[in-house]
Amino acid sequence: MVRCYSIVLSIYLFCSSIYASNDWSQFEAHDIYPVADKSNCVFPFTYKDKVYNDCTTDGDNGNLPWCSLTSTYQGIGTYCYNFWNSTLQCLPKFTINGKTYTQCDYLSKTAMYKQCKTNNSAAPYRYCIEDIFTKSGRSLNQVSSCDPAYKALSPFHTMCYGPSNYAIPIPITPTEKQELLDMHNAYRANTSARYMFKLYWDDELAKIAQNHSDMCFFDHDLAANRYSTLYNWKNGQNMVMTNEIRSGLADLLDMMFSSEIVNFVYGTGCAPDPGTCLHYTQGVLNNMTRVGCAHTHCVFPDRIERYLTCNYILSQYTNNYMIPYVPSKVPAVDCPSKAVGNLCDCGNKICNYNNGEYLDPATCDCKTPVTKRSIGEQDPNSIKHPNSNEEPFVTMPPGKKIGLHAPKNSFN
Repeated sequence: MVRCYSIVLSIYLFCSSIYASNDWSQFEAHDIYPVADKSNCVFPFTYKDKVYNDCTTDGDNGNLPWCSLTSTYQGIGTYCYNFWNSTLQCLPKFTINGKTYTQCDYLSKTAMYKQCKTNNSAAPYRYCIEDIFTKSGRSLNQVSSCDPAYKALSPFHTMCYGPSNYAIPIPITPTEKQELLDMHNAYRANTSARYMFKLYWDDELAKIAQNHSDMCFFDHDLAANRYSTLYNWKNGQNMVMTNEIRSGLADLLDMMFSSEIVNFVYGTGCAPDPGTCLHYTQGVLNNMTRVGCAHTHCVFPDRIERYLTCNYILSQYTNNYMIPYVPSKVPAVDCPSKAVGNLCDCGNKICNYNNGEYLDPATCDCKTPVTKRSIGEQDPNSIKHPNSNEEPFVTMPPGKKIGLHAPKNSFN
């Protein structure tokens, strides 16, 4: 049975944001960050067929002004504030829980980063980034020095950008890896599908997910820019961002899936609004065997943005997300000798999907269908050709708002 949690936190999926304006006085937090940093921006840039000559809040990255790192937006961007130049100043002396401080410090036994108290009622506490990071002028564009193998796959490859100057990669422990796998597999087993492969961890997918997570920018990179040198086909992705840093990673995944499963209508897609179930449908795509996730804390003076990014060995597409598996009264009926619970266990085996191969759930052998099929067809050996020119269907179409979206509370 799928576990459900009641977690009170602000969590953001790939959502829409406020109307943009080039009047910087209208941007949120302009009083806290009065100085812009556009050193990594490429102007003009084109985003959704519109040309921008300045930073914007249009799109799906929240309420802070951002810009693109490429002339045609590739899902790679950065905030436009200079976070090193903040009006938030530490009080010379302040008391927390009966203890007096005269400088930045860990304000509780469980505090992860040093903070101080400010005289700003909207942002009463400040993270002391000068005690965490070394200020550098390092460019986010690392195309000239990145691994040639990735650069050969795409001139805008995710591995050729970042990390953000405010990113702290948080290693995922073996226990957390297993918990993420268990949570994925619990939802997958709950589908009662003719076949649904058990997921295994993949370090290569996790490595690329980590690079994207470390950009500290809430948007999906394009599938063409996260090709792996090991698997040269398009893969899928889910992202979660929250300002809460205590909940377990599997709990965040559970919250994401449990909020969307109720919006999924098999054969139809997401109801009532397109995009409100696409994290879930990516997670239960039946022919996947591998996933790799990454965890990052992005520490800014007024807040922490916590990112969980999971890359999957295969992606959903617009013509198949509404039927990510084939239902059956008898789960795992297509893999009687490989069934473990309601899942088909072929280990972490993959096939040459670029050549049209598929993984047979009954034998765990790679086979080639006699006729070309699409994963949209209800057949165990069906698969969408993953190097198709069609762009994978990411977890949220631009401009759509979903139930878990909440107004950003960073500057309240």
